[in-house]
Amino acid sequence: MGGLREKIGAASRAGLRKALIPFGESIKSEGNESLDMGGLSRELGIEITEISTLSEAIYQFTGKDLEIEYPPISIDKEYASTMESLSVELCRRSDALRQASADIESSANITELLESALNGTQRGKNAFDSGEFYSSASYCFGANVEFGNVILIKQNASKA
Repeated sequence: MGGLREKIGAASRAGLRKALIPFGESIKSEGNESLDMGGLSRELGIEITEISTLSEAIYQFTGKDLEIEYPPISIDKEYASTMESLSVELCRRSDALRQASADIESSANITELLESALNGTQRGKNAFDSGEFYSSASYCFGANVEFGNVILIKQNASKA
């Protein structure tokens, strides 16, 4: 059992209000003595709850039941159309910024930024092809920021 009384006691001393124990531990005995979980709970001022799954533990900590099946989210057609247009514009901008940064001499920090920007652009295009327009716009926006940083480094711009 591994000192259940001691573990619950340590939780209580640490200021915790609840201790989770594996299901079935409350009926086992420690040495020759059966533990009275109700009495131990009152004695230490801590709630003792048996759980058998990770979902139960998450419920005890958050109140969210992971076993609940939530209905699928429906995306408004106008929203999808707006995100598609935004994605197209942001990914076009990524291509233009990529071309503008193509002649930049490589250095360690620029190479890393360029690779990240190129990766973001590709992920944006892949998401677009999958109809995931919000993700596409997000990836391309991130790539635009990285390409912009590369261009600023090339121009030797600094934070003034």
